[in-house]
Amino acid sequence: MINGYYIIECTPLKDFYNTRIFLDNNANVLVYYFDISKGNGIENNIPYYDDLYLDVIYSEGKEGIIRVEDEDELTRALNDEIITLEEYNLACETCENLIKNIKDKQNLFVNMDKKSLIQKYF
Repeated sequence: MINGYYIIECTPLKDFYNTRIFLDNNANVLVYYFDISKGNGIENNIPYYDDLYLDVIYSEGKEGIIRVEDEDELTRALNDEIITLEEYNLACETCENLIKNIKDKQNLFVNMDKKSLIQKYF
């Protein structure tokens, strides 16, 4: 807990994104922040992800607002040959699939019981 708020970070090893969930002091979700990655792993018992610039931000609420951020950074990285066309396409495809997954209420991290998790560890 940081100043009465919680941050849960999840790094799935088989998916191409990392998730941070921001919660208030009552464990109510404020926002989900997904970093699209070109891969996730564990090194020295510490999870990591290789950021691919593109981010998806999801606020549940009544309207379920989903925003994609940093598309310009992804394009610039491709144009500057920092990433390959394959990595660019991976980021775009992962972003599309993630948004569909959220809209279809199929995302593991959006669906998990955050309150129980908080209660278990805090």
